[in-house]
Amino acid sequence: MKSYNNIEYYISFKTRKSKELLYPEMEQDIINLVFEICNSQAVNPTLIKIINQNLVELEVSTINDKLSPHIFITNLKLFLATELKKKYPHVTTKGPGLWTREHLVQSLGDKNLAKIKIFLEDSNN
Repeated sequence: MKSYNNIEYYISFKTRKSKELLYPEMEQDIINLVFEICNSQAVNPTLIKIINQNLVELEVSTINDKLSPHIFITNLKLFLATELKKKYPHVTTKGPGLWTREHLVQSLGDKNLAKIKIFLEDSNN
């Protein structure tokens, strides 16, 4: 059976105590790391933004309907923190980690009428 599900998520998380630790020169490394972890989990990042040097925003899509957004984000934050601390010593914090435990996940609707038409045509056969 063909899969027509393209699940899209908006994800946002911030540094602990909203400290401005994500400097502009780190942006390309963060983008590369996000792509690396996303590729390993069959997730396609469509938007990656760093805001005010303390907030990361992502939009991702996947056809993996078994993907748990919470587990994905937890793994992503752990991977980012580990790799960033290796390269940028200023990222090391006195607290338990780089990121807060909080994150925002919101599903984004897929309003692609062509996909709906294909689904309806295939379901009639």
